[in-house]
Amino acid sequence: MPIDHIKVKNFRSLADVSVDAKALTVFVGCNDEGKSNLLRALDLFFNGTNGRYDFKWDRDYSGYARVVKNKAPQIEIVLTFTLPYSFNVRQQVVWKRVWRQQGLHGELISLADGSDLPGRSKAYAYLKAMRYEYVPAIKGQEYFELLLGSVHDMLDATVQSDIRAAAASFTGEIRRHTGGILSDLEVQLGLKSDLELPSDLKQLFTELEFRSTVGDRRVALSQRGDGIKVRHIPIILRWLAEQANHLSAPGRPRVVTIWGYEEPENNLETRRCFELAEFFLENSEKTQTFLTTHSPVFYSVIRSSSSDEIALAEVKLGAGEGTQVTPRSVGQPSDVEALHSSIGFLELLEPHVSEWRKKVERLQERIEEGVATDHPTIFVEGPSDKAIIDTILKTRFDKSKHLRVMCSVRNGGGHGWVKDSLIAWHHSRPQARAVGLFDGDDASVPSIDEFHELVEKRANGKTKAFKHKMKADGSAREVIKAGVRLQFAIEELCPRELWDVASKNGWLEDRSGLTQFYGFREHNITFNDWLAGKLPDSRLLMLAKQRVGEDYKEKFSNLVVESLKDATCSFDFQPLVKLVEALVERVEVSSAAA
Repeated sequence: MPIDHIKVKNFRSLADVSVDAKALTVFVGCNDEGKSNLLRALDLFFNGTNGRYDFKWDRDYSGYARVVKNKAPQIEIVLTFTLPYSFNVRQQVVWKRVWRQQGLHGELISLADGSDLPGRSKAYAYLKAMRYEYVPAIKGQEYFELLLGSVHDMLDATVQSDIRAAAASFTGEIRRHTGGILSDLEVQLGLKSDLELPSDLKQLFTELEFRSTVGDRRVALSQRGDGIKVRHIPIILRWLAEQANHLSAPGRPRVVTIWGYEEPENNLETRRCFELAEFFLENSEKTQTFLTTHSPVFYSVIRSSSSDEIALAEVKLGAGEGTQVTPRSVGQPSDVEALHSSIGFLELLEPHVSEWRKKVERLQERIEEGVATDHPTIFVEGPSDKAIIDTILKTRFDKSKHLRVMCSVRNGGGHGWVKDSLIAWHHSRPQARAVGLFDGDDASVPSIDEFHELVEKRANGKTKAFKHKMKADGSAREVIKAGVRLQFAIEELCPRELWDVASKNGWLEDRSGLTQFYGFREHNITFNDWLAGKLPDSRLLMLAKQRVGEDYKEKFSNLVVESLKDATCSFDFQPLVKLVEALVERVEVSSAAA
């Protein structure tokens, strides 16, 4: 790449800064640290003599400059280049420019050892023909007008005759339709006049619009969002660079274009930032690019690249000493962490990191429990689930001796434990299968979703850990069929007769927030009457309004177990049997219901 090294003294916040450059050089730091001044220094260097950079001493001379006695204050910018091999110059070339209060004070182009370039070298023409495109952080209408003006200049330099011919045709059409005005002017004023386009079409070009088809409409770029607008910029700049090469006369070196692009992430959503970062990475093979950013996207993409033509630097404003630039290595975790810290990214991630750390600790606990993964296992939310399912396996299934049921220590709130156990099972290289049983309620949804994201989505079917969300059956299904949204656990699948006993013994408690949860919106009827109208069966109504209290789940499960063991009991346990049958099938245990 053309520029190998940049040295800037006394420009804005850059008192004395040196930077090694690559094909893509990224400066990372917060706002107001001086990142943009590195790009503006290049803008002054390349465009300070062609009118594109407005040099102002009071603004551009550094307030951090060290005063040297008997020496006039000045700004120095020194660029070091490696010329193409065809130039037959085996040393680097140094180009120095100096500004004082009156403007450009002097410049020197020499070899790295201080000697002059070979006589009649094309290096001078090569360097002087370089183009630097500076893109500011705020890419408003003023910048787009400047960009379209550059398009005009490029067309005027490359296809001037074609543009003039098109302008003449346009002017002729105008004259044809305004002939009456022109004739009257000649008769009334004695002036023979014509309507013509201005000789300089640049102003006209700045008013041009990009229009695109959106649905069945044509929409101007000025009417679209800033994100769409800024995505046009790199494409236009690339076209300008390609066209610039057409200006080279035969036998002359190609025109080199360099980009200085400030904060490309501005006005872009994260996904588009990744796409743009990839574009810069690819395009830098042809166009040397300097970027400033405070987005981790751009150095994250760089980290994934194997190219050695990428430089990364952290930019900070030091107290009393101006902007400091520290090279960073994308391969060093400590350097990447320093960049994260400098832009506040770690603070943004900290809550997420803490949450993931807790998750890892919970999974580690599951693994350290040493659960043997060579036995088919059912994970359930609590002791009442375990007691009931264990009993059904023993009383209703012939072959269940290899099937193990495990639960969390306490009743309720066990869906997180089930989820963690399944994830730990998946990562423990199990020989047997495991299934996790989740209640049919909203509380279990986050755990089910997390298991899906961390295991099912990534395993592509290659896992021995499975989830099973309880399905409504028996009385619970009847309640739901009546249009009442029921939250249910294993107790709601138990026979009605056992609920009668629980009610009589005072084991039930009222469900909370039912009017909102069941979507009650009526104004001319009470909630109780509305619910009773949907569920005329008193037992179903009881199920919809009450549940087994947390303190009585063990007593209720003991009642269920006793009834299951009673060979003379005629209660309908089929919903429970079907549930266990589904679990057994998931872990591939050969069995048959008795």
